[in-house]
Amino acid sequence: MLLLSRKPAECLMLGDDLLIALLELTADAATVRMTHKRHPPTDHFLRLRDSLHLAPDSVLTVREIQADKAIFAFTLADPAALSRKEIYDMLHAPR
Repeated sequence: MLLLSRKPAECLMLGDDLLIALLELTADAATVRMTHKRHPPTDHFLRLRDSLHLAPDSVLTVREIQADKAIFAFTLADPAALSRKEIYDMLHAPR
């Protein structure tokens, strides 16, 4: 299990195809947008401890919600495939 926090408007990448964006936080829920390169974006309203299947062997769970961020727990077949979007962009920037 891998834990990562995100503030609203911050994103994560799963592989090269799936963008996971935290859109909004309330006291007990997070709205997450999943954008896959080959599909239209979908928004998901997740309460504390709700889970979302990202792929056959990949699950995102809302572990904790704080005033300014959500902490997500990821169960992944390949944990190295998950990265913060800002790191992904640095690694894939043209040189």
